Amino acid sequence: MKRSLVFLMLLFLSLPLYAQWDWGYEFGKEGTTGFQFLKIDVGARGNSMGGAYSSVSKGAEAIFWNPAGIAYVEGKDFFTCYTGWLCGMTHNAASVGLNFPSFGVLGISFLSLRLTDFEETTVEKPDGTGRIVGAGVYAIGLGYAKRYTDKFSLGANVKFVAENLDGEFASSFLFDVGTLYYIYEDIRMATLISNIGGDAVYFYDSFRPPVSFKLGVADDIDLRNNLNLTLSAEWHHPTDARERLNTGIELRFMDRISLRGGYKFLSDTETFTVGMGLLTSLGPFDGRLDYSYNNFRYSLGSVQRMSLGINF
Repeated sequence: MKRSLVFLMLLFLSLPLYAQWDWGYEFGKEGTTGFQFLKIDVGARGNSMGGAYSSVSKGAEAIFWNPAGIAYVEGKDFFTCYTGWLCGMTHNAASVGLNFPSFGVLGISFLSLRLTDFEETTVEKPDGTGRIVGAGVYAIGLGYAKRYTDKFSLGANVKFVAENLDGEFASSFLFDVGTLYYIYEDIRMATLISNIGGDAVYFYDSFRPPVSFKLGVADDIDLRNNLNLTLSAEWHHPTDARERLNTGIELRFMDRISLRGGYKFLSDTETFTVGMGLLTSLGPFDGRLDYSYNNFRYSLGSVQRMSLGINF
């Protein structure tokens, strides 16, 4: 009962404080930032828990959610994810975490969003000119994290982000900074500031990066008969959209099979998420295989993700 009260108090007391952050932006800034692909969730497990994952993610995949989580890498950890995104686009990610005792953990990441080649159109030829145009965006990152106590870890990530449209490029260096703190038993709180950086120039116009703030809480609960439950919630304050609340739940059996669900409240387009995962051991390797399904409004359809993780 005591730990449940602590968890609920964190949820409700954090909301009014979180609502005050605006990073100097005015309201009504939808669609005013670039590099929007950085806002797409990376990884099936995190997405299937409704994106409420900054206080849950650990290992190499954490570099995409909260770099403080890579501090929990033991040995070497590899992660990759494939997402069949909307409108035929593909969203791919990969990362590696390397633990150096007494120094900390280094993380290396790659992220890309590839559009299907399309025909150029102009004002004079709105039906197409016959010339095929290519476009894509990517990010390469280097992160570092360390566990300073058994309850607190701090991590940061710097990434080079570039966007290409028919040979025209925009690029910038952006930073993420996150913390993970265990408050009481398995109850922890995560804070994250992501995509901090200067403006980028594209076709002679400048735009801001999609800076965002996140505050998450999570708790692991031991049930009976080898059942474990994880509850998570996260307030997300993007500087180019209204605040959102993400919630997630994960039920694990013998720490091998997981069933997950989540809901993204106040989102313009996303609603519920579901997924499942499998953890297995093959000799010196521990493997993780995850799947998620993400539902969208307005006849946009759905998005499915597959993730693979290997620790060795």
